[in-house]
Amino acid sequence: MTFANNASQNAMSLEQKTAMLSAVAAVLSWDWAISAAFAALLVAVQAAIVCLAVLVAHGRGRPAQHFSLVTNTSLIGVGLAALLQGTLIHLRGVDAYQSANDLIMTLPSAAWLLPNSTAAVLAALSTLNPLSVWAASLLTYGLKQATCLPVGGAILIAMLPTATSAALSALYAR
Repeated sequence: MTFANNASQNAMSLEQKTAMLSAVAAVLSWDWAISAAFAALLVAVQAAIVCLAVLVAHGRGRPAQHFSLVTNTSLIGVGLAALLQGTLIHLRGVDAYQSANDLIMTLPSAAWLLPNSTAAVLAALSTLNPLSVWAASLLTYGLKQATCLPVGGAILIAMLPTATSAALSALYAR
């Protein structure tokens, strides 16, 4: 980890830097569990959103079917995206990233269209990437088949998880 671009970190003593790096290493040693728990929570929230939307739209099917559909399509939108981003970060090296915006720009996404935007805009646009479009397309097809909703309704419901992710990303961006 480099401290070259952060004035507050440059002002730290060697002991403070060592303590900070130890704390970061302790958190990162549990990153696999934190990532798995976050992915499970994200899938559960997306499934709840889809189940409620299908209920409101008077679609057919059981909530278990909707949850299964969202879980399977989330493997693409969440799982493959995380795997691809992690691989790209590893290939570039961690020192290539100086800010959260650099991480956001790793995967090809709509954020590439406005690279000098605010953090909130970049975070929201980064949720619209090829993998999220692929997942939403599969979710649309699955909803159309499982719920007998019209195509327009299935598309709207399938876009809800991505729209929710975009809103939350923008809300918590710094």
